[in-house]
Amino acid sequence: MGTAWVADAADDAWTAPGVIDAVNGVAVVPPFPRADQQIAAAVRNVLDTDPGINAANVNTNVTNGTVSLNGTVPTFYQVQRASDDAGSVAGVINVINNLTVSL
Repeated sequence: MGTAWVADAADDAWTAPGVIDAVNGVAVVPPFPRADQQIAAAVRNVLDTDPGINAANVNTNVTNGTVSLNGTVPTFYQVQRASDDAGSVAGVINVINNLTVSL
């Protein structure tokens, strides 16, 4: 389980009839602790095996379960897809997406 569903939950709350404000207090707590090195390897693997992403110029760094994505990808779609992929990795608490599009 990753972080993508947290934003989806907040977005869904806004669609309920009568909602005036929604405060997202959801925190992702991994079911088991995982070393940053293990998370980094799993993130790298998911990026490298996703046929929808050219991750050759994507660098990853993991600190206390927070993944930082840096570098470039060919399209805006791949920026979001890389973030979603990283967030789907077990043990990931947060994703900081600093990817840019190489035009």
